[in-house]
Amino acid sequence: MTPSILTVADAARILRVSPDVVYRLLADRTLPGVRVGRSWRIPEESLSQWLAAQSQPAASAAPS
Repeated sequence: MTPSILTVADAARILRVSPDVVYRLLADRTLPGVRVGRSWRIPEESLSQWLAAQSQPAASAAPS
């Protein structure tokens, strides 16, 4: 089975943010993606893993 590849617009719809936010995350290398020519592509599995990691509580935020 071929892995699903998302466009910036697809990722923005899934995350419910503007495409500009996705571009910024990609440029900052916060969100994993691949540059294809002048376009970005995001593997769906990478987006799912990134999103799961974002929803984990930060270790430093735990009460003492």
